[in-house]
Amino acid sequence: MNPKRHTCYEYGKDYKELVYLKRHVKLTRHTQAPSVESAKSPKTPGTTRWVATAVGIATPKLV
Repeated sequence: MNPKRHTCYEYGKDYKELVYLKRHVKLTRHTQAPSVESAKSPKTPGTTRWVATAVGIATPKLV
């Protein structure tokens, strides 16, 4: 088994988890998710998230 295929040394995380996070960012534009765990967890009401606008500038928005 090739360890370079299954582990991303840059982030120290599993490569599959990194792919999940990158796909999540691409689909939802939540670029401020610090980890895969926060991307997978449901959003709590009343939290501020950075939302990308149509212009491409991230602005804080109360969710």
